[in-house]
Amino acid sequence: MTDEKWNKLDRKVLGSIRLKLADNVSHNVAKVTTAQGEMKVLLNLYVKPTTHNKVSLVKNLFNKTIVEDTPANTHLNSMNNIINQLTTAGFVVNDE
Repeated sequence: MTDEKWNKLDRKVLGSIRLKLADNVSHNVAKVTTAQGEMKVLLNLYVKPTTHNKVSLVKNLFNKTIVEDTPANTHLNSMNNIINQLTTAGFVVNDE
């Protein structure tokens, strides 16, 4: 991919992310010029590896129930989402 195409795609992604942000959050990323930079700022603001966050995520994982007539992949995606959030927060998830 050429640099020109990459920069155009990056600007589109940057704009898409900003459209989804609330007004009281958008000022935090106003000076960021890349999508990667914007995501780093947002992660630093909202994904903090605090003990409370880790406990809440583990509780969500352990209390996850299968809803009848729901596809298995929907349930697995939900569990994987929680596990990914735990990993991002610095919690080591074992195979057990």
